[in-house]
Parts: sequence; structure tokens; C-alpha cells
Amino acid sequence: MKRFQLLLTACLLLMATTASAQFSNTGGSGSKSKSGSVLSMDTESYNRIYVGYSPFNAKCSDNNYKDLKMNGFTAGYLHGFSLSEKLPLFLEVGGNIQYFMGKQDSEIVHDNLYIEETESKYSLLSLNIPVNLAYKLSFADNTLGVTPFVGLNFRANLMGKGKTESAYRSQSKDCSLFDDSTDGMGDAAWKRFQVGFNAGVNLNYKAFSLGVYYTADFMPISKAKVENKEEKLNVGITTISLGFSF
Repeated sequence: MKRFQLLLTACLLLMATTASAQFSNTGGSGSKSKSGSVLSMDTESYNRIYVGYSPFNAKCSDNNYKDLKMNGFTAGYLHGFSLSEKLPLFLEVGGNIQYFMGKQDSEIVHDNLYIEETESKYSLLSLNIPVNLAYKLSFADNTLGVTPFVGLNFRANLMGKGKTESAYRSQSKDCSLFDDSTDGMGDAAWKRFQVGFNAGVNLNYKAFSLGVYYTADFMPISKAKVENKEEKLNVGITTISLGFSF
């Protein structure tokens, strides 16, 4: 959450700074600033397709347990709706698919008698609908640009599987991450729907873009009581993307 707050603050400051720069340094579209750079006003709506690498980190509220980390991949599309003819302000709406996979090693102590070593493998497929407010600063005749954005992310977890193998008992257990039965995840079952924040920035060169953004959910994806103590899994996802606008 601290990482998200820092990135959100940076995006808001960047939006304010770029807005101030655009008004103070330009007398119109394509005018030169004091530094010699050419700023331009680009208010045209746009489409973007993108792919990205998205490491997934589910942090456990109990420090005695390891965080669940998975590698993830993203593929998506968004449309930027122009909100003003005088400001490069846009509403970005789209959708993307994310797939995550990873494993976690842990130890379980049984009645202070022996330690059971386990390996758990996870996979998750999610559909995301981001809704962002973006500010686009362009210069050098729209060849270069930077677009910070903040917004909301609506996520539906479509499929999720977990497999735990015990080295001590030579046993394995497969289940759905959303199965709340006693044979599945129990009260630690994951939620199907999540809502969170997006904050990030895209660096643009002609029709290509390099982006980085962070998504943090409002609520934990999983809650469970262990030894009368509530444990929570809070998800944060960082995405580094390459995009093409048209």
C-alpha cells in the first residue's frame, strides 16, 4: 500500500506539473518554450493495445507467513476519450486479461512434534476493467509524450487453482482457490471480484508507448482465522507494458 501511495502522489504531482508547464510555456499549439522544446496540444481520442509483465504480490498480514509472489502476464486494450478541446485530459476505459503463476514453500509444525515441509503451486486468470483519468503532455510535434494517469480497477477472478504437495506424507491436494468447502480452501477461499486503484504513467514515442503502473485492491482477496487470529492477503500488482496506439 505504501508503494501505491507514493506512485499515486507522484502521478498527481506529474499531472499538476505538466499542466502548469503546458500553459506557462506555450502560447498555442506547437509554440516553443524557454528551454527550446516544442510543446503541442494533443486532444484527439486514441486507442491502445498493449502487453506487459505483471509480478503479483499477495502480502500476508501475519509476518510469520511468507508473501505469495507470482509471475504474471497482461494483454489488453483501452480507448482514451477526449474530455476537452482545450485540455489534453482523457478518460481511459478498456479491458485486459492477466495470467499469474507461482509457487510457495512453507513449513507446518504439528503438535510440536515434527515439521511438515510443503510446496504450493498457484495459478490465477483475471479479467480487469480499468477506468482512468489521464493527462497527456506532448512535444516535438507529438513525436514524444508523457501521460500520467490515476483511476479505478474492477477485477473478476475467472479461474484459480492451488496444488499443495507434502514432502513428509508424500501427498498432494488440488483445489479451486474459490472453493470455500472444508475439502477446499475453507474460510480462506479467495474472492471472485475485487475493486482497487490504478496509478501509473506512459512514455510515448510516436505510436509506441512504455508504461508502468501499480494496482492495489481496496479489500483483501482472502481472509481466514488461524488460532483465533484473522489473517489477510492483500494484493498488489506492478505492470510494465509495451503498447501501440492508433
